[in-house]
Amino acid sequence: MEFKDVKELPPLVRGGGKRASEETKQIQDLLKTCKPKAIENVTEGKHYNSLSQRIRTAARTIGMAVEIRYRKDEQTLYFQGKTAEDKVDEIIEAEAKKAARRSR
Repeated sequence: MEFKDVKELPPLVRGGGKRASEETKQIQDLLKTCKPKAIENVTEGKHYNSLSQRIRTAARTIGMAVEIRYRKDEQTLYFQGKTAEDKVDEIIEAEAKKAARRSR
């Protein structure tokens, strides 16, 4: 192994290049609709993990939350973008359900 001094680190380069950014843009556009979407033929394991992480990252990049579900029997990944208002409404609804259960 040989070590040498360098002036600076090389710039970060995305592995997917142009294709990855087009895919990310498409995912972001789908998330912005806030309508449920599905991706079929998603196998468990690395394929599912990779896709779900890309969707979460795309949502985070545009300041949205995302709900992701996987149906193993269908091999389908479902996802839906959530705005900040949607998220607040969900929290309020969950808290109301908890309060109702406690008052029984």
